[in-house]
Amino acid sequence: MSLEERQTLMDEHIRVGRKYPAVKLNTTYSFGLDDQEFVVAFETDEPSDFLDLVQDLRETQASMYTLQDTPVYSCIRLALDEALDALGGPKIAQPRIADSEPVEAWIDVCAVEDFGDGERKVVYLNGQQVALFNVNGALYALSNRCSHARGPLSEGSIEESPEGCTVTCPWHYAKYDLASGVVLDGVASAPVPSYQVEVRDGMIVVGTKPH
Repeated sequence: MSLEERQTLMDEHIRVGRKYPAVKLNTTYSFGLDDQEFVVAFETDEPSDFLDLVQDLRETQASMYTLQDTPVYSCIRLALDEALDALGGPKIAQPRIADSEPVEAWIDVCAVEDFGDGERKVVYLNGQQVALFNVNGALYALSNRCSHARGPLSEGSIEESPEGCTVTCPWHYAKYDLASGVVLDGVASAPVPSYQVEVRDGMIVVGTKPH
């Protein structure tokens, strides 16, 4: 392939990676070091973000040219003193200071008139996939990944009843309340995060606020 064609494949690869700002990515050429062409390193505090990223990358055109994919090796990043503690002996590492509380975050999705009844859309908020639904004019937003096997809830079936609306994962039978993300039936045991949806100046916005 020409340089331009190869660059087009890599540009798509890069665009997918930028959907997940919480995941740091480093690609290193390894010609002459081993049989593979590249060594790829990922770093993130959210393993679920990494899983979503890899799933998206597998659907890119560049992945069609992968001859062999070496299994992933994962580990927890440690400071030097923590690594020494892991080897045994007297503890020398100082306790970590807890991270600060999450901050409020919002994202503009689209104009109200561009998101009609029955439509679904996947948006990215702080690197997380969020499924947005319009059910008879009511707007709902949940994490797009089922808590059971990470199936795409945006492709699930919607049911309405006097008690509320539900979405069922298309991969396995796991039913969630669209308003709260609580599991109502099926194989899932944990709820999925729900997000706030508002209409501001004719625009639909999805957001989360610290509890």
